[in-house]
Amino acid sequence: MGQVQHHTRSYVCGTGGSALMHKTVGVALDDAAREWGDRVALISRHQGIRWTYRELAERASETAAGLIALGAVLR
Repeated sequence: MGQVQHHTRSYVCGTGGSALMHKTVGVALDDAAREWGDRVALISRHQGIRWTYRELAERASETAAGLIALGAVLR
């Protein structure tokens, strides 16, 4: 097996009519939480979860902080 390269960026260019956002998923989620904070973002009936964008962003931040504390490298 070949060695995995890290610290690379990817960019997909196609014929779509919309421009790329040029922001990370985390930034996009934070933006959504600011814009639609109290609106429902995620529902999982079998888990009894109904989170707003604000709650989803908070959970994502908590998860990222936990991974960092465990030594994960997030970019």
